[in-house]
Amino acid sequence: MVMARSKGLIYFLMAFFQTVCLYSAVGCTGEPQSDGTQSSSWVSEFTLSRTGLSFEWAGGRMYVDVTGPDGWTASVTDGDDWCSVTRESDTRLTVAASRNPGDGRTAAVTLSAGSEEAEITVFQKANDAVVEQDVMPENEMYDVEIYRNGEWERLFVHNARVSDYAANPEAGYTQYDMGFVMFTDDFSEPVKVRVTRNEPFSEVRIRPLSYGIDIDSRSGQSVEFTLDDPSRKVSVEFDGDRMRNLFVLPDLPDMEKPSGQDVMYFGPGVHDVGLISPGSNQTVYIDEGAVVLARVRAENADNLTIAGRGILCASEENHGDGRLPQMEFLNCDNLKIEGIMLRDTPNWTIKITGSTGVHIDNIKEIGWIMNSDGMDFICCRNVLVENTFQRNYDDNVTIKAFNATPEYVASHTAPDGSYTDGNIWTVIALTQFDVYNIEVRNCVFWADKAHNMVVGPESRGIPFSDIRFHDNIVLENRQDDSVYPGTMAVMIADNGTFSDITFENIIVEDINGGKVICVHFANAWAFDSLYGQWAKDITFRNISYTGTRATKSWIRGLNSTQTIDGLTVDGFTVNGQPVTDTDGPYLEINGYVRSVTIQ
Repeated sequence: MVMARSKGLIYFLMAFFQTVCLYSAVGCTGEPQSDGTQSSSWVSEFTLSRTGLSFEWAGGRMYVDVTGPDGWTASVTDGDDWCSVTRESDTRLTVAASRNPGDGRTAAVTLSAGSEEAEITVFQKANDAVVEQDVMPENEMYDVEIYRNGEWERLFVHNARVSDYAANPEAGYTQYDMGFVMFTDDFSEPVKVRVTRNEPFSEVRIRPLSYGIDIDSRSGQSVEFTLDDPSRKVSVEFDGDRMRNLFVLPDLPDMEKPSGQDVMYFGPGVHDVGLISPGSNQTVYIDEGAVVLARVRAENADNLTIAGRGILCASEENHGDGRLPQMEFLNCDNLKIEGIMLRDTPNWTIKITGSTGVHIDNIKEIGWIMNSDGMDFICCRNVLVENTFQRNYDDNVTIKAFNATPEYVASHTAPDGSYTDGNIWTVIALTQFDVYNIEVRNCVFWADKAHNMVVGPESRGIPFSDIRFHDNIVLENRQDDSVYPGTMAVMIADNGTFSDITFENIIVEDINGGKVICVHFANAWAFDSLYGQWAKDITFRNISYTGTRATKSWIRGLNSTQTIDGLTVDGFTVNGQPVTDTDGPYLEINGYVRSVTIQ
C-alpha cells in the first residue's frame, strides 16, 4: 500500500494516457446519450485498465490489468525494437521499454484472442525530456564527470546534510552540505572520474586509503582518478575537509529488475509518496535516477524486498518531536534490503525488530540528525549485513534487545495493568527474543559522533551470542566520553549476557578523537539502571589503526562478579606497531577481565 501526498509530479502525457484512459474498455460503439455519455455496447471482449502508456526516456516496466477471452496473446506490432511485452498471467500484461537514445517515439501493442483484438498505445519521451532529478538543489561545490564511450559525461551531484560533532547536543548542530554522485557501469574496463571543486584547494585524498586510489592528474581545480571496482565506494576530501566532502558511489547495473503484480516500481524522477506499507512477498523497487520521498513501514510481512539503485529520501518527514524511523520492520522474516541510498532520516534509519533471516547488501546511507543510527537490530537472529557504505551522525550498526517474555511482563506490570517498562510495547507481539548469529562484513563506516559497530546497551536480560564483525573499514568516529566511546564496542548493560563476540580484520583510519576499542559495563538506556550480568569470549583479531588522534582503548570488567571471562587480543596494531601491553599508551585491560590472551 502507498499513501501519497497531494503534491503531484505527473507529466501531461502520463496524465493523458493513464488517467483519461484508466479502466476504459476497448471497442465501445454505443450511441451518445442525452447527458453526453456513451452507452455500453461492446464489440470487443477485452477490458483493459490502460489503453495508453507513457514511459520516461530511461525506460522501465508498466503493468496492464486484462479481462479478456481465455488464451489471449499479446505482441508488439509496431516498435518491437525498443518495446516488449510479457503475459504475466491470465489477468496481467507487462510492457517494457528500453532506454531512449533520441526523440520521442510510439509503439503499438496488440492483444488477440481469435477474432477479438485490443490495442495499447505506448509512448516514450525524448532523451532530452526534463526529468526532475532531486527534491534538493544540486550541490554547488562540485562538478563530477565520468569518461566512457569516448566522451566525458556529467553526473548530477546530489546534496546531503551532515553535522559536525557536538559534545553538547543541546547547543545545537553545525550543519554542512556534502555532495554525492551515483552511477552504474558494467566495469568491463576501468572508469575515469573527474572532480572539479569550485573553491581553491591544496591537496586531495581519496578514502578509504587502504584502497590505494591515487590522483592520476590535476589541472587547476580539477582532479582525475580511476575506479576499477564497483564495490569500492569512496570519499573525496579536499584539504582535510570531512564536512563538505564528496562521495562517489559506483554500482553495477541491476540486470534482474523485478516485474509482476507484487512489485511497487518507482522509475526515474521525484516521487512524493508519504508512507509505503508493503506486504508479504512484495518488492519495492527504486530504480536508478529515482528519488522517492517516503518512509517505509511493514509488519508481519515475510519475504519482503526493498531494492534498486535509486534514493529513498525522508527530507519531507517530521524531524522534530515524534519523529519516526525512515524504514521500520516488525516481525518480517526473510527481509532483504539491497542497493539503494537512504538520505536524511528523521530518526533511526533502518529499525528491524523480531525478524529472522535478514540480508542487507550494498546500501548507502547519509544521516545528520541525533539518533540517525544506520541500522538497529532488536531481537533479531540469522542476520547478514554486507558491502554497505554508511555515514550516520549516530551509530552505524547497533544490536539490541527488549523483553516481553511472560515472566518479564508479569514482573513489570503495575497494579493498574500498565507496563512499568514501556519498551515492552516494542516487542509485545514477538515470541522469540534471543539475539544470535549476526554477521557484518565488508562494510565502510563513518560515524560523525557515535559507535561504528556496537552490541548493546539495551538488552533487558536477553542473551546475546555469536556476533561477528569482520573485514570492515572505519573512516570516522569522534565520541570520547565515559559511556559511549569505541569504533568497536560492547556495552555490557541492562542485565544482559554477552558471549562469543568477534571483531576481526578491521581497518580504522585516523579518526578524530574517538577510541578504537571499548568493552565495558554500563547502565545507559537500561531499565532500573542495571548493569549487564557478564560477558565472555570476546575477540579482537587483526585490528589496525593508523593515525594520531584516537584516544586510548579500554576493556574493563566492573567488579569481582560482573566480569569479562575470556578475552583475546591478537594482532592489534597502532601505526604498524603491535600492541601487547595491557596498561600502555594505546590499551588498558583492568583486573576484572580474566583469561586474557594478548599477542
